[in-house]
Amino acid sequence: MSAAFIEKKRQRSKAEKAGKSSKIDRFGESIYRSAMKTKYTYWKESDGNYLGYLNDYPGHWTQGEDLDDLKEHLKELHKIFSEEMIPGIKKVEELEIA
Repeated sequence: MSAAFIEKKRQRSKAEKAGKSSKIDRFGESIYRSAMKTKYTYWKESDGNYLGYLNDYPGHWTQGEDLDDLKEHLKELHKIFSEEMIPGIKKVEELEIA
């Protein structure tokens, strides 16, 4: 193995441990992307189900049978809200004043 190959493999492993995903472009160079994160709020109901919402979209709740199930539903909501401009979807943003 070449030294360049070993170095790229080491960098990829280091990035994965740091929570980044890597991809090799068509020239054999590594491209790193940070893991995307968003905040959410959740709670457990008396029936045992979990309810929650993405903090950026507080008016749109979802539920899951357990916390992992809820997280999957929240990821689906985030994907839908990020890809489409849906009329009536309220989003919370920050406004820089000065």
